[in-house]
Amino acid sequence: MNVRCVTSEELLSALGKEREQYPQETAFAARAELTRRLGGTRAQALKRLRVWGAFLIAVGLFLSAAGVATAVLAPTAPGRRFGFGVVGAFGLCAVAVGVAFAKGKWTFHHVPWLIGSAERKALSADPPLEDMLSNVGPDRRRRSDAEVAEAENALLEWTRQAREHQRSRIKTWGAWAIGIGLYLGLTSILSVGQLIWMAQSPDGYWAGGGVASQLHFWMMVAMAGLNSCFGWGVFAAGMGLRRRSEWARRMLIWLLWTYFICALAFTPVLLAWMALIGMSVKDMLLLIPWLAAAVLFWWAIISGLTKPLQRPATVEAIDPALMERSEDVRRRLRRIITVEALVVGFIVVAAPVLLYGLWWRASAG
Repeated sequence: MNVRCVTSEELLSALGKEREQYPQETAFAARAELTRRLGGTRAQALKRLRVWGAFLIAVGLFLSAAGVATAVLAPTAPGRRFGFGVVGAFGLCAVAVGVAFAKGKWTFHHVPWLIGSAERKALSADPPLEDMLSNVGPDRRRRSDAEVAEAENALLEWTRQAREHQRSRIKTWGAWAIGIGLYLGLTSILSVGQLIWMAQSPDGYWAGGGVASQLHFWMMVAMAGLNSCFGWGVFAAGMGLRRRSEWARRMLIWLLWTYFICALAFTPVLLAWMALIGMSVKDMLLLIPWLAAAVLFWWAIISGLTKPLQRPATVEAIDPALMERSEDVRRRLRRIITVEALVVGFIVVAAPVLLYGLWWRASAG
């Protein structure tokens, strides 16, 4: 039994009524997956709050120290000092919120609007989720039939509410995708038009700029075209997500990773442009750590955006009948993205070598 490919009701049955038909490892996996889909236990909710609190405290301390130190020590204008002071004050506010998050129970009782709905649900459940799962599963024989039935009905209701909440989140994702896609699509088209107008003007890119200016121009046009295609694709996927369509979920995952991989293909073009404008090899080598950090940053962003779309709870909220083939779809998407990454990786490695060979041949001739 693959716990990622069954509905929450089937997980509940495998945990309770049909527990003896499966190995013990399957029952444990079913309990863990059902707990994950229902938002986690009370201990897991408190742990998430503590992690968020530690992150906010670290960021807040950095911002406050950097802002205050710059405002006090840097020889700059009073207006800029005030701006750095505001940054320091913002950091102190982040520290205060982080401390409140770290004290999860205090935050839940005094300022519950600070924490998310999943944490509020887990902390306010009576009895807690872990107790209901125990009554249905391991402690089933030690409970009365009424207690077991009550726990099962409560979990089924919780499952229904979690599915409705996930459907509401999917519609919200669709609205965000429509807005972001429309913005990217329109602004990219305007950017291409502006670039073409600038190229045709007397002082444009063609006016004595040489190969470097032309390469820069076409690089900007290509990036704007990529942004336009990505934006309209995200717009279409957002329209589909509003209707809870499976093709929109898969399309958005594929678009995000394809956009990230295609953007990497501009790396050799960027290096070639830097070489044409006279940047030394030493300076270009110093840029490599920053480029690597930028790639890792955007990889984390794309990975964070696609993970919620790939979770079984999302597939189940779109259509429970899709659960059986969700794992096959996930493998197929992974193969497509892997092939794209290999092709772009070859381009990134081979393009600088090819550009250097062409440059050496032209200079030798």
